[in-house]
Amino acid sequence: MSSKELDSDLDHFKSKIELALSIIKEANPALYTTFINFTKVIIPINEKGIVSYSMQSLPGFSSINTFERDFLDLLDDLLHETVITT
Repeated sequence: MSSKELDSDLDHFKSKIELALSIIKEANPALYTTFINFTKVIIPINEKGIVSYSMQSLPGFSSINTFERDFLDLLDDLLHETVITT
């Protein structure tokens, strides 16, 4: 994959994340605040058959597959993968 293709993929990924977060913020500001407080890094993954995931041992990092999944899955994954440790 060329650098230009990678940049294009990342721009597309970023746009989808921004739209999803704006919808979450509008629908439930408290949930959005929880997401912002606990998710520090979103790692885009593009692996066939791999769903989004996070690890309790690495709080604040969410690996999100937006390449095989639809927008509703993205909304669900962003919230579901928010790892809250206390």
